[in-house]
Amino acid sequence: MRMPPETPAHLRSESFTDWLAQQLAHLARAA
Repeated sequence: MRMPPETPAHLRSESFTDWLAQQLAHLARAA
């Protein structure tokens, strides 16, 4: 997955994938 250049370094880790999965789960519930 490509990250935008302004993405903080701490987000370019495996934890970012976990965070992203949580965001997608919230969006799926809201839909």
